[in-house]
Amino acid sequence: MKISDVKPDIDRLNDVVSKNYPAERIEGIRKLHLNTFMWQGDHIPMALLCADEKNTIHSYPGVEDPLPFFALKVRNLVECASFASDLIPTASLDYFGDCVLPSMLGCAIEMPERGTAVKDAAYVGPWIMPVIEDMKAVWDLEMPGLDAGYCPAALEAAAFFREHLPDNVNLSTIWKIEPFTLAALLRGTDIYTDCFDYPEELHHLLDFCTDLFIMVEKALRRISGHSDTDNVSHWGIVSPGIRLNGDTIINLSPAILREFVLPRWEKLADAFGGPVYTHYCSTYASKGLHLFDAVWDCPYVAGLSTQVGVEYYRENYDTIKDRFVIESGYTGENTPNYFDTVNSADEWAASFSQGGYKSGMLLSYTTRSREHGLGIMRALKRHSIIPE
Repeated sequence: MKISDVKPDIDRLNDVVSKNYPAERIEGIRKLHLNTFMWQGDHIPMALLCADEKNTIHSYPGVEDPLPFFALKVRNLVECASFASDLIPTASLDYFGDCVLPSMLGCAIEMPERGTAVKDAAYVGPWIMPVIEDMKAVWDLEMPGLDAGYCPAALEAAAFFREHLPDNVNLSTIWKIEPFTLAALLRGTDIYTDCFDYPEELHHLLDFCTDLFIMVEKALRRISGHSDTDNVSHWGIVSPGIRLNGDTIINLSPAILREFVLPRWEKLADAFGGPVYTHYCSTYASKGLHLFDAVWDCPYVAGLSTQVGVEYYRENYDTIKDRFVIESGYTGENTPNYFDTVNSADEWAASFSQGGYKSGMLLSYTTRSREHGLGIMRALKRHSIIPE
């Protein structure tokens, strides 16, 4: 494959974004998102992405060559932009998964097999093998350079994407794994007992991970065209501070979260211009609602992002109103499936609209086709969740 093979799709993307997202619409979406974080939005935003099966990469190409993933992103973005939903049209480097930062510190990285099909690049990421066997070794850690591990590949990919994407398409960076989650990748499951057995070493490791995160994210932002305070997630959602990924935090008690996690989020809030909001995966069996209780009144945490967030929003509306924001709507195993079909989207919208909710939550979902996405948009408009 050559970049010339993707040129017709790049031109299509430019055309559909120019049509559905002129400059004034982009500015309006930015304002809507930021107003949502202040509970001043005029409707609940829906960021609707697409991972169309017809665009599937039939054999995993590895992360060294950005072109196959760039082509996949462009083709899916053409469909995504056709929905004209409440997002900033955005490509991202999420196909690196969580591997960039751990690889810089010597973790072995196990890539998916070459025959693995890729429909949505965000969900085929590499496996990371822990590298820290003795917590006393953290005192000897040295900050790597930007030439370590897979960081050069990520920097090159950012430059490649930015060079070939239309100017009216935003570029987000790699998964933004928050420091405790990064430390868990480096250490493995022993990190949970380290909270009690090696607290000083763990604090040191978390500070180190925070500094590494900031260094790499700022380097990628310089290439992708973002300032340190211009925060747009891979969903195309604008936020006052950075959006983090932190699946590991669901395993922590509120007390452990406050002691070991929140001080690093505060540092990231300072580094990127505003309060963070963080994603963790949840199921009905493991909702992680204790995390909301731990952070909802924290001044440098704007909100949480999780599958069961819609239920939390509705059940705790009076408590969190004007103080805390939820991102939700996407689904996973054993979680709500509001938008799996157009009919289920219509049923959910009919029910949700009865609450008269206007702000404090952002919806996000990845559709499986253009027709699926357009049907969801019609259902949301029919019940006045989003305006015509």
